[in-house]
Amino acid sequence: MKTVELADATASFSHYAEEARKETLVVMERGKPVLALMPLSSRTDLENLAVTTDPVFQAVMDRSQARYEAEGGISTQEMRRRLVARRKVQGKGRRRR
Repeated sequence: MKTVELADATASFSHYAEEARKETLVVMERGKPVLALMPLSSRTDLENLAVTTDPVFQAVMDRSQARYEAEGGISTQEMRRRLVARRKVQGKGRRRR
């Protein structure tokens, strides 16, 4: 991984794009990372990349992790039991045609 200070990034964008094809290039502003150019392959899932780098999604994941650490989680068996119970309740309110 290479870094470049934003104030020193005077080359063309294409120059930095070529550098990023080889390895991730992190642009710093006053010593703090502000963006990254990274190589992608033909197998890169762009939707996954967009979601996992989205600040809103990351906030949801952080809250979920904190809740899990504070309260613990439930087993797969318990989750299945809850889903079956929910389906039964939802099924009772439906009319058959």
